Amino acid sequence: MRKLSDLLPQPPWEGPPLPRGLLAKKSKPRNPNGGMTFVDFTVKSPDKTKSVQLRGMVDTGSTLTRIPTKVAQELGLEVFLRDVPSRLATGQTVPSDLARGYLEVKDKEAYDVFAVLEAETAAIGVVTLEAMGYKVNPVTGELEETEIYI
Repeated sequence: MRKLSDLLPQPPWEGPPLPRGLLAKKSKPRNPNGGMTFVDFTVKSPDKTKSVQLRGMVDTGSTLTRIPTKVAQELGLEVFLRDVPSRLATGQTVPSDLARGYLEVKDKEAYDVFAVLEAETAAIGVVTLEAMGYKVNPVTGELEETEIYI
């Protein structure tokens, strides 16, 4: 009777097997936030007379930048579309309002559309991120400049 090991393909190399620790060693990410990227940014009113500084996650799974309702009210942002069904990362669909204003990240500023939600946290979405010419380095957790693709 043949053994199962006789039927399986054999390693392509000759010689002694590689040390077990060499194969099993996994590198640890250097990102101190466990793979998440957080940045400081400023949201400004359309006329740039008011601004609020925030710290939020860069969420490459989100389309739009999300800001709390209280920030939109403080800046006097005008909602141009109400109760837009928006899906959260949990799969839950919630209504959000859409408003326009300026967003400043590092040394760049852009006119943007914000999803306004009853939330405590803010997050920068991928459309904003890419339109401003940034990408996330998953190893360091930092924003890096990149080309804008059209």
